[in-house]
Amino acid sequence: MSKTNGAYKSKGKSLLLFLLILLSACLLSLTSCNEAAGDSTSPNKDNGSLHTHVYSPADCKTPSTCGCGDTEGEALGHDAGEATCTEASVCARCGEAVGEALGHDAGEATCTEESVCTRCGEKVGEALGHNATASTCTSPSKCTRCEKILAQAPGHSLSGATCTEPSVCSRCNQTVGKALGHSLNAATCSTATYCSRCDIRIGKPLGHIWASATCTTPVKCTRCKVEIDEPLGHTYKGDTCSRCGTTDPDYPTGINALRPDYNLGECRNLSGDISVVLFYMNGSQGSWSNEGMASFTANEVMPGLRFLEEEAKKHGVELRLTVKKSYSLSYNGTVDYDVGVNTDILQQAAQGLGYPTDDKMIDALSSSYGTEVICITIFNDHGTGYAINPPRGSGIDIVEHIVLFALDKVTNGASPMGSQSSLVATNILYLYGAEKLSANATREILSYIYCPNDIMLFPAYYIIDNNVDFITAFYVGWTDDVPEIIYDSNW
Repeated sequence: MSKTNGAYKSKGKSLLLFLLILLSACLLSLTSCNEAAGDSTSPNKDNGSLHTHVYSPADCKTPSTCGCGDTEGEALGHDAGEATCTEASVCARCGEAVGEALGHDAGEATCTEESVCTRCGEKVGEALGHNATASTCTSPSKCTRCEKILAQAPGHSLSGATCTEPSVCSRCNQTVGKALGHSLNAATCSTATYCSRCDIRIGKPLGHIWASATCTTPVKCTRCKVEIDEPLGHTYKGDTCSRCGTTDPDYPTGINALRPDYNLGECRNLSGDISVVLFYMNGSQGSWSNEGMASFTANEVMPGLRFLEEEAKKHGVELRLTVKKSYSLSYNGTVDYDVGVNTDILQQAAQGLGYPTDDKMIDALSSSYGTEVICITIFNDHGTGYAINPPRGSGIDIVEHIVLFALDKVTNGASPMGSQSSLVATNILYLYGAEKLSANATREILSYIYCPNDIMLFPAYYIIDNNVDFITAFYVGWTDDVPEIIYDSNW
């Protein structure tokens, strides 16, 4: 036999073997299926009977299956409902979630509203919020997305404009408007041209143009009318001012023309209530103790005042002289009657009490007491008392007052107690117009004949030896009966 035939024999054996194996497998399979199910039969391997398949119902994932593993048909598949935005689809048969939730189909959010799902209407996420631009002094704050105005422009916060600078905004530093410019006031005598807003000074004051003082007006600026110092006052010669020619309205006429005319010594005034102030002066010539002042007041001053009150009463005149105050003050200087009258004594006393001048002090005391005031300055030294009362037209401008000395100049020793009382009374009478009756020899003789005890003829050591007779009474205004002796050519 050929090689080819041998090959054919070999292939025939192999095919036969394959068919036998396949048949065995089929029989075995039939036997297993029949054991598990009753709807099909197959031969049983033990007893050679046929197997019957029994299939379980198919479900969503598996087909109908026999216990032997044989399947029939296909799996049912899920009977899924519709998925939602937040929930997956659920199988109506097995309840298993199928797939995934759809997720929200959200629109775009706005500045003030969240995104809303087009399927379920639920709000998703958050509003975007405004994307605001910064406001400025002149522009509002505005959202770049929705164009909404979020805040109005605040306007400028301006500083006040000045004369040289415009207003400036403190926020944006922008200048607004113009500088005000200076508001200038014209220069005056005492001030330069100046701005009423910023007080800048330009140039110099004009200076005063002074007009000289007159009798009735002080030095005065012809431009601004300011006045300094005091008017010169009239200087009367007789009844006429030697400076301006004005007639003196107070010049004595009639009876009073016969009376002496002193600055304050209008004799009619020595009546009524008059206050007396004593100034005990301490200096190089001597000083005062409290006991010394009290003794001089009681033994020298008071008897002189009482004498005048009693004499006035004799002539039908009410006179009350009251010591209101006694001061102990310093005097810088010396007083010598033989050298000359000291006119600064009362001025120093006033300054010692805090007044700028003696006339200011007199005005203050008169206002306080409500009366005229007689000032008596007293030194604890030897000397002769005197009254400072320059007559009209003398040119001496001074407050009238009295200067007394505690010690007798003639004896150069202590005066008898009470001996100064007559000097107190005499000098008060001098202030109010009385004249010295021994001014010349013939007048002295006539006075000794007609009024020998008049205190103005000779002040006695003891005042009880004196009186105020008809001549002195006329001079001080206690009577208007003119003494005939005044008309005597020898008077």
